[in-house]
Amino acid sequence: MSCQICSTNLGVAVGKFCFPKLQPQNKCHTPLYRTHFPVGSMLHPTNLKPIRTPSGFISCTCAHSFLILLHVAVLWRGLTLTPLISCMCVIEYAFVCGFAEESSCTPGFESELLVFKVHRDDLHQGKRLGRVIFNTCDGRTGTLFQSSDEWFDVDTDGTVTLKREVDLREGHKVFSVHAWDSSGKKHTVSVRVERVHHHEDHHMDTVMNISSPQMDSHSDDLVLMFPKSSTGLKRAKRGWVIPPVNVLENSRGPFPQFLVQIKSDYSLEAQMAYRITGEGADLDPNGTFTIESLSGNLFVTRPLDRETKASYRLMTHATGVGVNIIEKPMEITVNVMDQNDNYPNFTQNPFNGSVPEAAEIGHEFMTVTATDADDPDTDNAVIRYSIVKQDPESPNPESPMFQINSVTGGICVNSLGLDKDKWPKYTLTVVAADMEGRGLSTTGTAVITVTDSNDNAPQFDQTLHTVSVPENKVGALVAKLTVTDEDEEGSPAWSTKYRIISGDKGGFFSVSTGPSQLEGVITTVKVFLCEYVEGSSCTPGFESELLVFKVHRDHLHQGTILGRVIFNTCDGRTRTLFQSSDEWFDVDTDGTVTLKRRVDLLEGHKVFSVHAWDSSGKKHTVSVRVERVHHHEDHHMDTVMNISSPQMESPSDNLVLIFPKSSTGLKRAKRGWIIPPINVLENSRGPYPMKLVQIKLDYSLEAQMAYRITGEGADLDPKGIFTIDRLSGYLYVTRSLDRETKASYRIMTHATAVDVNIAEKPMEIIVSVLDQNDNMPFFTQNPLNGNVPEAAEIGHEFMSVTATDADDPETDNAEIRYSIVKQEPESPNPNMFQINSVTGGIRVNSSGLDKEKWSKYTLIVVAADMEGKGYSTTGTAVITVTDSNDNAPQAKRGWIIPPINVIENSRGPLPIKLVQIKSDYSLEAQMAYRITGEGADLDPNGTFTIDRLSGNMYVTRPLDRETKASYRLMTHATAVDVNVAHESMEIIVNVLDQNDNKPVFTQNPFNGNVPEDAGIGHEFMTVTATDADDPDTDNGVIRYSIVKQEPESPNPNMFQINTVTGGIYVNSLGLDKEKWSKYTLTVAVADMEGKGYSTNGTAVITVTDSNDNAPQFDQTSYTVSVPENKVGAEVAKLTVTDEDEEGSPAWSTKYRIISGDKGGFFNVSTGPNKLEGVITTVKPLDFEKNKQYILSVIVENDEPFVGSLATSTATVTVNVEDVNEPPEFDPKEEIIYKPEDSPVDTELVSYTATDPDIGKSQKITYKIGNDPDGWLSVNQDTGLIKVRKPMDRESSYVKDGKYKAIILAVDDDKTPATGTGTLIIELSDVNDNAPVINERTIEMCNRGSAPVLLSITDKDDPPYAGPFTVETQGETSKNWSTVMNETSTGLFLKPKSTLKQGKYNVVLRVFDQQRLFQDSTIQATVCDCEKGPCLRRHSFCLR
Repeated sequence: MSCQICSTNLGVAVGKFCFPKLQPQNKCHTPLYRTHFPVGSMLHPTNLKPIRTPSGFISCTCAHSFLILLHVAVLWRGLTLTPLISCMCVIEYAFVCGFAEESSCTPGFESELLVFKVHRDDLHQGKRLGRVIFNTCDGRTGTLFQSSDEWFDVDTDGTVTLKREVDLREGHKVFSVHAWDSSGKKHTVSVRVERVHHHEDHHMDTVMNISSPQMDSHSDDLVLMFPKSSTGLKRAKRGWVIPPVNVLENSRGPFPQFLVQIKSDYSLEAQMAYRITGEGADLDPNGTFTIESLSGNLFVTRPLDRETKASYRLMTHATGVGVNIIEKPMEITVNVMDQNDNYPNFTQNPFNGSVPEAAEIGHEFMTVTATDADDPDTDNAVIRYSIVKQDPESPNPESPMFQINSVTGGICVNSLGLDKDKWPKYTLTVVAADMEGRGLSTTGTAVITVTDSNDNAPQFDQTLHTVSVPENKVGALVAKLTVTDEDEEGSPAWSTKYRIISGDKGGFFSVSTGPSQLEGVITTVKVFLCEYVEGSSCTPGFESELLVFKVHRDHLHQGTILGRVIFNTCDGRTRTLFQSSDEWFDVDTDGTVTLKRRVDLLEGHKVFSVHAWDSSGKKHTVSVRVERVHHHEDHHMDTVMNISSPQMESPSDNLVLIFPKSSTGLKRAKRGWIIPPINVLENSRGPYPMKLVQIKLDYSLEAQMAYRITGEGADLDPKGIFTIDRLSGYLYVTRSLDRETKASYRIMTHATAVDVNIAEKPMEIIVSVLDQNDNMPFFTQNPLNGNVPEAAEIGHEFMSVTATDADDPETDNAEIRYSIVKQEPESPNPNMFQINSVTGGIRVNSSGLDKEKWSKYTLIVVAADMEGKGYSTTGTAVITVTDSNDNAPQAKRGWIIPPINVIENSRGPLPIKLVQIKSDYSLEAQMAYRITGEGADLDPNGTFTIDRLSGNMYVTRPLDRETKASYRLMTHATAVDVNVAHESMEIIVNVLDQNDNKPVFTQNPFNGNVPEDAGIGHEFMTVTATDADDPDTDNGVIRYSIVKQEPESPNPNMFQINTVTGGIYVNSLGLDKEKWSKYTLTVAVADMEGKGYSTNGTAVITVTDSNDNAPQFDQTSYTVSVPENKVGAEVAKLTVTDEDEEGSPAWSTKYRIISGDKGGFFNVSTGPNKLEGVITTVKPLDFEKNKQYILSVIVENDEPFVGSLATSTATVTVNVEDVNEPPEFDPKEEIIYKPEDSPVDTELVSYTATDPDIGKSQKITYKIGNDPDGWLSVNQDTGLIKVRKPMDRESSYVKDGKYKAIILAVDDDKTPATGTGTLIIELSDVNDNAPVINERTIEMCNRGSAPVLLSITDKDDPPYAGPFTVETQGETSKNWSTVMNETSTGLFLKPKSTLKQGKYNVVLRVFDQQRLFQDSTIQATVCDCEKGPCLRRHSFCLR
């Protein structure tokens, strides 16, 4: 078959082969050979569907004719061995003759011109302009680019960044970018950066818009594109969950405002069409967001309000135009970021409170509160309170009576002198301001009533009660003690509270106030007291034969602490070696029993044994039973070791911890008690300090004891939480505790007698913070999306919802249960799905799923703690019903990820969840996620973290845009158990600006001068200010204004300021130096284009005379002489006169050399008196090169001349004087290479110098200037240097193998000059040093001693040093053996057998690598350590 049929338009050519042209019916006739293409490839035969027709032809459907024809061409070349009937599909216009045989890919840029559009003339350093894309045709994703303009940098991914600030003065800038393909061919694209305005079209075919969703002005900066992955299991094709787009509320437009470009990576192959659905698109508020169908540019059409709606959930859809490509819809969340647009609002107004007239300073008696509708996680909603007025101001106007806590709003007494009879009521004007007191403010009123004091004590109606109480009953009523009080009924001075002050050392009772407020109710709170029996008849053993640990859950997590077993050793030891019979339980040396893995109490209990051994080696055993109890059951049992003491709202005042009595004197106690923890409920409301327990030593009955505490919460962070009364031993907590912040505190208590010699061993106390159910469950993602096939069977679990709870996971407070409360739609029945209440797994519960009828279900899911009976949170699960596999597979998602925008200065709580990174493979396999890059594993490390399994990405600290404006992270996803791995995805985290910086003047005051004859519009000075906020937002856009002029004569508007540049110019005629010689302007600079934070500065303007007299030289000709080689020498002083006002810019002078100094040897500057020009040398003059210079110097004023004035010129003739110059070595530093064993008199080098004085005939002689070790000699006439005495590379004068000497060259002038040269000899090493053992004496026991390690050194370098070998010599070989260490730089020495005690000389011969050796003798002292001390430096022998 020839190509003639192609030329006649009857066939199609592919490479060298032509095929008869087929008709559009796509009938195929040709038997071909099959090659192997990956499954999923457009070239794979599964994409062709041949059908045998009645006529015997094969008919097929061609979805991608171009690619299929290429398939056929490859098949026709016969590259594989498997013959089959395949299908060739041809579109009439698809090919022409000359089609490339092997590939249609041509390396190169996307177009010949790329245009990056920006919206500012001044572009800052580091700004990303966009991205150039170069197709390498070999699968590489990184390319080496080169920019023709050094101001622009191009990264290997094509990102174009500014290396320095650029001003688009002409509105655009053009440069080129080069790249090289795999064959080495160079490709070039022209890049144009141009300034556009917001009203201009954002789209252009050759524009690479890399858009970051900036708020007030978008920057067209960042497009995140993921290349397609290879097929198969090597790399999974990417399918990420898109992070939110953040938009600032209240944007000023113009609208529609560009947010981000949505782009599919299939856009490189086909034109894609985009659309959006969801909230703000086709759902209320309709039309808030729009998208351009072809470009994918997403816009917001109106200002957003965070307080109205904080986020919008959109679905983006992309389909190919004219081709069968459909992207899976992508969800985008648009978060509305807060601006400070709401004033604080008092929760009531006025606030009413009362204070006793006898209240002390610091007494807090009422609280005012305000709220702010702004985002509570930013400073916009952080309120601070202040008192701005007190009425009346009596009794002391200089010292306010009240003070307010700026954070809580609590009002307290600030000064003594409250008097109900004189001033019964005070009115305070209170201000609440957001931004921590620096923002918007609201005024409210607090009305304070002064009340009487409590001057009547309550009295018991009966002072003696005798009652009976049954044993073993907790909560039993013991007695009701009634009282009377004569103070005002219902007042705090009338209501009562009670304390047990003695008789309850064991803490068995509690007393509380009864309902009538005039009775104390005593009840029992404990039923037993562990007692310790004193005496010497101690028997080692456990406390009882059975210990019971009670728990409140069937499922016990790994690491759960069950309790503590106590074993009395009777020998003072506080720790014991325990052994558990069940490997699932671990027992620490202090007796703490912990779970080594998860345990399920399926039968309600579990039993095992714990063993311990006393000092005699006897084994003791105790049985341990772990059993499940319910909250209503009694918590106490004699054999129970409960880690938790009974919970209470506030610890009893009665608990006493008694130190066991020690022996007298300073000896410590023989036994070590293990004190059960003190349990304190978190979030206690006080009052504080709150008494926890009394620490008491049983010696306190014999002597006054002093107590102190150390450890966590005492003298260690967080310091000051716990305090102890020194003499009474009462332990207090000073503030509310939070278990989620710290769950326990370890404190050491110390007790010493005040006046006698008694000191107790410190006792450890654990304060455990007991959990309150103060945290609601929190869904890890909301909503959660899942898919279920319509053919799924009942019981098929297809997705899971998960929630977390910050409360104690070992209590029901964090035990979450899930339930479905609503299904929408309820068809075909309302219970289509069921949820696993424990795991959150959602499964099919009923048949009838039908994608055509009900394609989507929305489930309302509730997560509740306390096993479903506590706090609850509602979430949403969106379930999409998917079709059966009866259609061709659609293209897998390949979206371009927009940046994550995070507002700076977030107040937390930290860490803050930013986004969930999620692969769509997570529905098929458990994926593991990690992040790398800036803020992850690079500085600032740890700013961002990711939960490995959920993909939740967090920020761990507040960000500051002024410190770092963006972070570039790479996210990685791999399957946990299967061979699936995503290509890494780049995420940009942009830090969005808050207006948190005031403008700052660059100096203050500014000083300027204006001539009195200046015309209107003459700009004579500029004030400048900077603002650290984002210059691309209004936060950093500053405007200037003049707020005051002093004096206001001849009119108050003599000057005007350019609001944008800060340039100050004349606004009115009438400047008169004689009347108003100086003006002071108060200038304000404000950000937010003049509407935000402002700062005042000062501009001082001096009115000057006009310059109408030119300065004149007093002498117009000078002749001077200057010695050569002298820099800074004064050449001449040229004096002038000027008739203008002395001291004015029109009088002071400046000078220029206008001719005669082509080499730049001279400088002329203004002298101190301002009327002289001083000429000096700035380079050394060379008499031999130039003997004379004739300079012309002109004088001018600092201020320009008014009109045309003749300037004055002076001529200066400079004669250069010859001086004797020292000889010069060439080179100044001579380096030679010699072996260290060079013989004496060896010639090393001739090192000579030349005399620069070419006009003189002078002789040079040579000397040694510095020869540290005296190795060298020099011939004084020739400069020949020889070896004077042997050289040694190991000498201390040799550094890094180099020996340095100074050589002098002296001429024979009348005043001789000396030149200096440096000779560096690099010495090569020879093997002239034998190795030696460093240690000379050793000591060891004759039995059981470890071998002694001896180190070896050799002064030579490799290969004349190690590795070393050692041989024993003479008698040494009989008694001693040696073994080299792993590196052969040392050896282990040990006796071959047990030696007698005594001293031994051990002779070892050490060889280097070249077998040069030296014998070393070591004196070994051998000790028979079992017979007692024998070594001189030790009292006993260590074995």
